[in-house]
Amino acid sequence: MPESPTRDRALRVVSLIPPGRVAGYSDVGAQLMPRLSGLLIGRILTHPEPDTPWWRVVGRDGTLLVAKRDPQIAAEQRARLLSEGVDFLGEQVDMVAHALTPADWDLLLARVVHDAVDDRPDAM
Repeated sequence: MPESPTRDRALRVVSLIPPGRVAGYSDVGAQLMPRLSGLLIGRILTHPEPDTPWWRVVGRDGTLLVAKRDPQIAAEQRARLLSEGVDFLGEQVDMVAHALTPADWDLLLARVVHDAVDDRPDAM
């Protein structure tokens, strides 16, 4: 997928998801202005940057939606999530225990804004 400001912003939002936590595709899209659909986030994540934690993005109900495209990628996603301490209920991530809440997103995004202000040359 070609680089674009929208793609870059989406990948930056995905990079905010900490280890042991997950977010739904549509939840990631909701953090962007203008908002992006979960479908577009999924398309962007088919070609992530090497350092983007794509495996932390799942279906709203905790389903590993990449299994539709490639079961091997879903197995890799599950293994990565398990290594980070994410629990599963059958084939789905335990979203009650591991999904980011709106308050979590607020804190993560506020930290990004704070860091951006601190990085300005005139902030010193």
